[in-house]
This record gives sequence, C-alpha cells and structure tokens, in this order.
Amino acid sequence: YGPDQDWRRAYEWFERDAEAGNAEAMCGRGLCLWRGTGCRCDERAAKSVFEQAAAGGCALAEAVLGLLRGWRLAERDVEQ
Repeated sequence: YGPDQDWRRAYEWFERDAEAGNAEAMCGRGLCLWRGTGCRCDERAAKSVFEQAAAGGCALAEAVLGLLRGWRLAERDVEQ
C-alpha cells in the first residue's frame, strides 16, 4: 500500500483474471466495486461478483457475503 498505487489498473487486472474464472480475482473485483476503488461504485454488481467468487471457492468472498447479510439483518432490526 502507498500513495503510488494505480487502482484503476489493479481493477483491470482483477477484471481480466475474474473473467478467466479466478475466484480470488473475482473477490478482488468485488471489493473494488463495493468501494469504488479503481472503478465506479456499484454495490449490486459487487454482491453478484462476491456470489460468483464464493461459488468458485473463495473463502474471503463467503465471509464478505456473511457480513453483508448480517448488516442487512441489523438494518431491518433498526427500522422495526
């Protein structure tokens, strides 16, 4: 990490490798999409990418999906 990181280029690499079926790259792409790092922020697309990565065996993507589910449950509790 540091000031000289090229996140747009990193996103392009994640995207390329994700399209080739690399589950860890899918997860990296999902994290970029979720935060808008190197690309436009798109939480809906990120969730879809995390689901694909988890289906491909990426444990981090499974953990992220678990967190997302937990946050949504917590939001519903607060609204009620």
